[in-house]
Amino acid sequence: MSSILKLKTIWTNCAKEPNKNTHGKFILRGAPDDRGVMNVGGRLGSNKGPAQIRKMLGSFTIGMNDSLSRFPILQGSDVALAFSIEETHKNLEDLLYSDHKKEITPIVLGGGHDYGYPQVAAATDYFEIN
Repeated sequence: MSSILKLKTIWTNCAKEPNKNTHGKFILRGAPDDRGVMNVGGRLGSNKGPAQIRKMLGSFTIGMNDSLSRFPILQGSDVALAFSIEETHKNLEDLLYSDHKKEITPIVLGGGHDYGYPQVAAATDYFEIN
């Protein structure tokens, strides 16, 4: 089976049973990096996204740090930025995979569109094994 077909199958199964495939607990992870955006001549600023979103969410009472058991969202941390974009992507992929293993669903804040890859890779690896 091709990797694209395998990925499609995994994501289709996740969509069919969201409660089975989300752990019920969430963590905010930041990707304060816009080097990928800069490389393609896009608008910079996504590196400020995680801090600004957390600041805005701080004014809401939506369950930060498990205060509402119905919708627990943990603060989490930002990914460690490495020398290269590829290394930073790998750092994020490892961090998100670790969250899935702990049965916590990560929500990634910030970063350019290139940060979609480590998110999908981590989830695919986790759900493929489990």
